[in-house]
Amino acid sequence: MIDQIRTALRTPSAEGIVRAVSVLAAQGDIAPGERLPTIRSLAKGIGVSSSTVGEAWRTLAARGILDTQGRRGTFLRKVTSDEPVRHFRQVLGADVRIDLSTGYPDPELLPDLRPFLRKLVEGPRYEGYPELTMEPELADLLRSLWPFTPQALTLGADALITIGELLPVLTHFGDQVVVGTSEFAPYLDLFERFGLECIPVPQDADGLDVNAVADAVQAGAKLTLVQPRVHNPTGVVMSPDRLERIARVCRDNDSRILEVDHFGQLGSSPAMSAANTAPLQTVHIRTFSKDLHPDLRVCAFAGPADVVERVQQRRIGGSWISRVNQRLLAAMLASPEVPPLVLANKAIYDTRRSAFIDALSANDVEVQSRDGFNVWVPVRSEEAALIYLASRGISAAPGSPFQSDRDGSPHIRVSIARMSEGHEEIADAIANAARTRRLGGHKPSL
Repeated sequence: MIDQIRTALRTPSAEGIVRAVSVLAAQGDIAPGERLPTIRSLAKGIGVSSSTVGEAWRTLAARGILDTQGRRGTFLRKVTSDEPVRHFRQVLGADVRIDLSTGYPDPELLPDLRPFLRKLVEGPRYEGYPELTMEPELADLLRSLWPFTPQALTLGADALITIGELLPVLTHFGDQVVVGTSEFAPYLDLFERFGLECIPVPQDADGLDVNAVADAVQAGAKLTLVQPRVHNPTGVVMSPDRLERIARVCRDNDSRILEVDHFGQLGSSPAMSAANTAPLQTVHIRTFSKDLHPDLRVCAFAGPADVVERVQQRRIGGSWISRVNQRLLAAMLASPEVPPLVLANKAIYDTRRSAFIDALSANDVEVQSRDGFNVWVPVRSEEAALIYLASRGISAAPGSPFQSDRDGSPHIRVSIARMSEGHEEIADAIANAARTRRLGGHKPSL
């Protein structure tokens, strides 16, 4: 194996070793579970220092590609379906007086499903196994709201399950994926589970940095993750110009784009997609759990016909989504009563977010969050901020599970979805938490 790594090595550096091992794993030249050389033997075999190999091994282990087992050795990780998630489990909070950690919609603002369920009961009976994977009425409704004309469109159970189905089709083990320095923690868990190497690129108020995306794609990254309408966790809305430029980069280098719209009609910006510029490279996922109801358990995705077909062929036990759920979603999308309700809910969420951000600004805490349920708050110390908030009976989500860049600045994620009152009091507490240093440092005024 040392000879294989030496042949694949482009530069005698830790990152060069990381890339060489990733490529060999992706090509199947190193099998899952196979033992790798010791640090000392590999360093001698490729002519670098032991510290260089050690750094590469630590990086590969942190990215979930290697499994280090002490004296037993270091192995290429076996991917198993029962592995615990590593990023998202750190986000879930405990019971507290004010829970700002979840990012879920306010249950009081969700549309009532009962009238639509009654319509299903009064409708035609179900005849058993369906001949079509999608109800024709639902297909027409989805195409009418889609931000581009797709080659193929189908359904999934939810965004995370669907991404898990798409990744084996869009990527290979060891491939590089472009992500923001901050991303939704379950996405990072999925990339790690499928043995993908995340390449963090900077973000600003308009989204991912185009030059950094171009550098990564031109260096061989096979996939770029974008959340253009509302980014979770940062609440940034990608500008149409930024999205188009990223799409051109990926199109010109034949690199895929995985695009997720999780906020739907609650978003302030119109639906947009990189597929209008890079149709053969883009897969677009649309969920309905935030604007309609999380119990629908239906999402839709569209893209190149070969990608959609391969996902459907890989499904075991049938490629359709429950017709009960399909008809329920179709009834809600077709109802004249739902759009005004969603629009009214959007106004409520916008008011809550604006009031909180304004109160933060009055406390000299500035954020880039402009839409969605989440506000990405910079802090001096994540640990100290969370401890301070807990002492006040407030929970927020730690920022570190969302960060793909280990050197990223500390943040916490605050959800405004259920913040119906007390904006100034909560903002005062968040601002104090943001100024709190590590234990033993400066103590904020209470």
